[in-house]
Amino acid sequence: MTPFHYATAAAAACLAGSAFFLPGQARWWGAATALLAYGAVTAAGVFEIRLNYFCPALRHGRPGKKRIALTFDDGPDPAATPALLDLLKERGARATFFCVAERAKDNAALVRRITAEGHTLGNHSCAHRWWTNFLTGGPMKAEILGAQQVFKELCGETPRYYRSPMGLTNPHLGPVLAEAGLTLAGWDVRPFDRGTPAGTTAARVNGAARDGSIVLLHDGGAAAESLCAAVAEIISHFTALGYSFVNLDELFKDI
Repeated sequence: MTPFHYATAAAAACLAGSAFFLPGQARWWGAATALLAYGAVTAAGVFEIRLNYFCPALRHGRPGKKRIALTFDDGPDPAATPALLDLLKERGARATFFCVAERAKDNAALVRRITAEGHTLGNHSCAHRWWTNFLTGGPMKAEILGAQQVFKELCGETPRYYRSPMGLTNPHLGPVLAEAGLTLAGWDVRPFDRGTPAGTTAARVNGAARDGSIVLLHDGGAAAESLCAAVAEIISHFTALGYSFVNLDELFKDI
């Protein structure tokens, strides 16, 4: 049972209670209030992955080992991703890349390089269309499993983690992920790095990340110089504090 199921049951109970126990016009006010509350809570669940409303999402690793997981969405990018991989290799850092399958097919060598250099490959849908998050069972299954097949053909392995486009979720996502053997990956630090100066992005991450944090960044569509400047500053800041940078497999291997 998820919070969505409990909220649905509670809304149904409130509607039934209004119908049977409230008199006259109060019955309609009670029903309207229940529906509005249910709609507001469910809308929040769609847009806020950290609520675990429709299905549980990984948001933070267990603290105690001074580790942080950098994750990069929307790639691979033919300009930004190679530069980022060079930087991570130079600094001895590992990360997780949530790749879009259609972009992966156009940059197959980059996908293979990601896995060869010890990073974790994640599923970020086939095409990253905004309406992906509003698909129902069959079409959503085709979208997610289709991406899994692309990654298997490219690098011989299927991802263990899925991050939905824009982090949106719906009631159909959980069953599809369970069937695919995928775990939903969220985050606890989001610096809103798109179009943001590198120094600002780094300052936001450096001020918010903690032991076990999962940081959401983007390599897809990013300016390579700005992205690498931000990531370099983040790595330098936390390395000086004794932290290491790991992929999601490493962050959750003891859980």
